[in-house]
Amino acid sequence: MKTEKLLGALGSIFIILSFIPYLGWLLAVVGLVFLLISLNAYSKSFGDSHIFNHFLIGFIVGLIGTAISLMFGMSSFFSLLAFMEHEKLAAFSLSGLFFAFIGYYISLIVANYFYRRSLVSLGKYTGEKLFNLAGNLLLLGAVLSIIIIGGIIGLIGWILLAVAFFKLPEQG
Repeated sequence: MKTEKLLGALGSIFIILSFIPYLGWLLAVVGLVFLLISLNAYSKSFGDSHIFNHFLIGFIVGLIGTAISLMFGMSSFFSLLAFMEHEKLAAFSLSGLFFAFIGYYISLIVANYFYRRSLVSLGKYTGEKLFNLAGNLLLLGAVLSIIIIGGIIGLIGWILLAVAFFKLPEQG
């Protein structure tokens, strides 16, 4: 469990550092992969596939939601630039940007809902209550991400997740 603990903690820390320009996206992806590896090992160790599966579903929902929203949003943005002189076409492009944002927002909430379910399950088996709190803060941060405070709450959730992994006892 020593490796799983370290991968989980490092994965959380990499996600925390994802705001770093140019390198942040890579840190976020590596962090999520580390977390998936860690949670897969814990899932097998505790005999509960929900620990891994829920996090994986959240990861996939977030990835697909982000990709679709980016494609839709970028196409609407470039259409908006091209049709600035034509009010009706520009309004159509603005509505496309709005729907891209709403799609991303919904996928963020759904992804974090599944992250929370995974972390609550892990907390149940490890007895570490910080997993529950981290999951709750990640979901609350996603819901409130429409306002700036949500990002701060989500960041605190990722920090607490790293702390929760570090607090786990060393085994094997």
